[in-house]
Amino acid sequence: SGPNCEWSICFGILSNESSVCSGEGVCFAPDMCVCQAFFHGSICSIPECYGILANNSQVCGSRGLCLTPNSCSCESLYDGPQCELSSCFGVLSNSSDTCSTNGACDAPHTCSCNEGYAGENCQYPVCFGLLANNSLACNQNGSCVAPNLCNCTTGFVDFQCQ
Repeated sequence: SGPNCEWSICFGILSNESSVCSGEGVCFAPDMCVCQAFFHGSICSIPECYGILANNSQVCGSRGLCLTPNSCSCESLYDGPQCELSSCFGVLSNSSDTCSTNGACDAPHTCSCNEGYAGENCQYPVCFGLLANNSLACNQNGSCVAPNLCNCTTGFVDFQCQ
């Protein structure tokens, strides 16, 4: 098309229009786009994120959308360049503060606690089989301050505050 037949038509759009090849490529022959880097497909409409095409179910760790090249839009409770980090109670899994510093964030709001700690956020030490928030911990004569470590009230001295 054009006065000197210098323009090709790609999928119904003249090659000199900004929207040809989704604006991400060049129409060099009828219905043939050459895409810019990180764009794919017959009309250059599929971005690539970290080597995976946006229409692949594995893109962005299967936890987000690839809307522009190498930029994932993550689902709720996931973060990171490729949506690889989960959030446990407002703290990302790569933080040293995750799961009250006493465990690992395995999935959103799912902590696996270190030995001696329990609770949904690993916030409670365990003293002799009882969580620190249990009124019977340390024989009701102290407080459980670390795994199997009681801080006894005055008059109680052994390790279980008996």
